[in-house]
Formats: sequence, C-alpha cells, structure tokens
Amino acid sequence: MIEASAAAAFPACARVIVVAGFRAAEIVSLFQGRPRVEVAVNSNFERGMLSSLQCGAAAVRTPRFFLALADMPLVSPDTYRLLLQAPPADAVIPKYRGKKGHPLLLTGAVARAAAAQGGTLRDVLAGFATLLLPVEDPHVLHDVDTDRDYRDLLGDNPAGRGALAPKGPPGAAAPLDAGVAPPDAGVAPPDAGVAPRGS
Repeated sequence: MIEASAAAAFPACARVIVVAGFRAAEIVSLFQGRPRVEVAVNSNFERGMLSSLQCGAAAVRTPRFFLALADMPLVSPDTYRLLLQAPPADAVIPKYRGKKGHPLLLTGAVARAAAAQGGTLRDVLAGFATLLLPVEDPHVLHDVDTDRDYRDLLGDNPAGRGALAPKGPPGAAAPLDAGVAPPDAGVAPPDAGVAPRGS
C-alpha cells in the first residue's frame, strides 16, 4: 500500500521521502535502492503525525513539499498536479464535496513552524494562509484504517480492485510543466489505525 501511495506522487514530484516509524526496518528494506526515494526514520512516531512531518520536512530540499498519507493509495496523480497549479498559499488543501483531505501542499515556512512548536498540524496551520482547493477526486478522503478497509481495497470494492498493483517503474513519470519547481512529497505512514495484516 505504501508503494502505491508513493507512486501516485511521482508524476508531480522530484523525490518521495518516506517517513518510517512503525516497522521501520521493513520499510527501509522495501525502498532500498529505489531511485528518487529517500527513507527518513522517525524514532518518535508514537508522538503522532506532527512528529512524522517534522522528520520528513527535515529532509526536504525544495521550497514546497507535499504531505501525503501512506494509507491513502488511491489519490490520483492529477490531484497532485492540480495542487501545484493552485494560487500560492502556505498550505493548499484538497476539498471534495466540502470535506478537507490529503495530500497537503506546504511551504518551508510551515515546516519550520512545525519544527519549532508542539501540538498538532492543525495548530501549526492556524497561523498560515490556507487555500481549500475543490477537486473531483473522492480518494483524497479515502484512507485505509482497518482490516476491512484493506480487504475492500484489494477486492470487494470495484473502485479499489487492482489499485495496489505496480503502475510501472518509479521515476517513469511525466515531466512537470516548464517553470514549476517539483516539490518533494513526504509520504508519512499513518500514526493511528490498524496496520493491514499480511502486508
């Protein structure tokens, strides 16, 4: 599942930073030698998502970056592109039918603020200009938190059938439009929920 989540970001990103906490050794092994992928190990993952953002953002080398979740493998690559084309804001958040989702497109200023304070990401974003961008991608809301969610994704749900199959080699992404600096995408593992059995 984390591979599918990372693959969705490749068409719009220079690199994918995978933040590993729970089962970190397995994730490091899974992505070892993959082009355009860096694994950052979060030894404080029990502290929640903000600690994963802090860990991943420390490896970012571009002015903007995505914060995506590893338990949302069906987000369309087109959604990443739409976020990049949005008017400038410190945080660009996709919205589907009135509900906020992921991935988020954040600036380095947000990352620095997250590194300097505790609390939650919501607390950090309260001090920044935020743009809610309507998208036609329901998967910005669809995360996989339980074994049932995972089984649905693999077979019971026609929309998810085959979604976790490889989409091609990493790095075979379409180029960005000229003049747009590709951001890094930090794919953070979920800090809450149930890890799918057998994965």
